[in-house]
Order: sequence, then structure tokens, then C-alpha cells
Amino acid sequence: MSFEPMHQNVEKSQFELNHKGHTALLLYKQNKGSKRIYLVHTEVPEAIQNEGVGQQLVKEALDFIVQNELKVVPLCPLVIAYLKRHPAYHGVIDESSKKDFVR
Repeated sequence: MSFEPMHQNVEKSQFELNHKGHTALLLYKQNKGSKRIYLVHTEVPEAIQNEGVGQQLVKEALDFIVQNELKVVPLCPLVIAYLKRHPAYHGVIDESSKKDFVR
């Protein structure tokens, strides 16, 4: 499935992914100048659920985090589940959260 590129809405502290006229959101918290970003909550409109939109949004947000040399504190259950299935991203997990992912 093809998706539009994710957009970071700094003003609203959220990543946005548009699909079929709907917008999925991944809310985050980040203190100005901090290298630590908290991924808090994902919202996918009902009309586009079960189309992989949430997974794509999380993947693109994690790619953004890698590219910007940030560390993630995953609080959103979808982000946590994604990280557990994709160990390639474990390097961006903040030390305070790594214990939940290392076996």
C-alpha cells in the first residue's frame, strides 16, 4: 500500500500521516533542545484502520528519530509493540526504557 509521506507538525507536537483524506496522528512530547522524544499516543481514524496506517506512521516517526539522532521513550502501546517486533530500532530507545526491550 502506498502512503503519503509523514509530516511533523511541530506546533501541535504530533507526527501526521494523511491517507484517503484522513489523518492519523502520533502525539509526542519533547523539551526544547532535548535529544529525548516521548512518543505518547497514536490515533488512527476508524475509516482507515486495519490498513497499516498506524504501523507506517510509527515506522516513519522512528526513521525521523534515527535521522535526527534522537532517543525515543515509547509510551504508546502501538509504538512499544512495533519496537518489540523490529529490533533494528532498538538503538534509538532511550536508556531509561531499554530494560523493557532487552531479553
